[in-house]
Amino acid sequence: FLMQRFIIAIFLMLFSHAQYAQNIVSGKVIDAATKEAIPYVHIGIANKNYGTISTDDGNFQLKLPENVDLKNISISFSCIGYKLVSVAASAIKKENTVLLHRDILALDEVVITKKQRKIKSKKIGAYRKSIFNLGEANTNNYGVGKEYGIAIPYPKHDYRVKSINFQLSENTIDSVLYRLNIYKISSDGMPKNSILKKQLFVKSYFGEKLIMLDVTSEAIQIEETIVITIEPVRLWYEEDDDNLLFYKHAKGYSEATYHRKSSLSPWLKDEIPVLSIFLDATYEK
Repeated sequence: FLMQRFIIAIFLMLFSHAQYAQNIVSGKVIDAATKEAIPYVHIGIANKNYGTISTDDGNFQLKLPENVDLKNISISFSCIGYKLVSVAASAIKKENTVLLHRDILALDEVVITKKQRKIKSKKIGAYRKSIFNLGEANTNNYGVGKEYGIAIPYPKHDYRVKSINFQLSENTIDSVLYRLNIYKISSDGMPKNSILKKQLFVKSYFGEKLIMLDVTSEAIQIEETIVITIEPVRLWYEEDDDNLLFYKHAKGYSEATYHRKSSLSPWLKDEIPVLSIFLDATYEK
């Protein structure tokens, strides 16, 4: 009995030290022009697994290990519609605010042709669900930039995305706000550079299994192999509930999978099963 108490005491000491032994960089992300708070910004150290996102009011807390020297590191802030910025951690500790400047993108050229062609519809991606799943329980109110995704190969013809869909197997959380993204694939086979011009969000509710976001108005034209990702950014739930959130695996789909554990952390390829994520698309024939 005494030995058990001694072991528990040592464990509590170590746990307390682990909790205390952290550098915390906190502040607020705001729009440089409007001075409004920017929610759900990806915040972290590039290619390190130290990341988080800003909350609804733009505030953030980035927890770093004690051995990270804040004088010698920069923290990156990434959000669709804004220019990527890296700021010295020491400057953030001093100023407590980070300004993001809007990224003004040139509009795509519109080409009008007189030739009439038939419009076809099809599903593209992992739409056949299996009996297996992947997920977690008792998650936090806010995400940390964790993304799950799959590759969708180019089907030999350009297509326009009507909706982005994914399937859940268990959903006992009152509601979840997801951010959806579409990435190009770089020469090293990893996701790089979103093709989106603005952020895409969709909300799921208790018990829903098929989550769908209509993006017809966004005119998303696909001309290459892409990666589609889903990212839970905000969760509303009762503390006493199980809070289960599990994603359906796909059946009969063998393309690459992608996952990253937090904002700006390295992408991991083929370390998770294929999740049931797919597009409803149209193309001309």
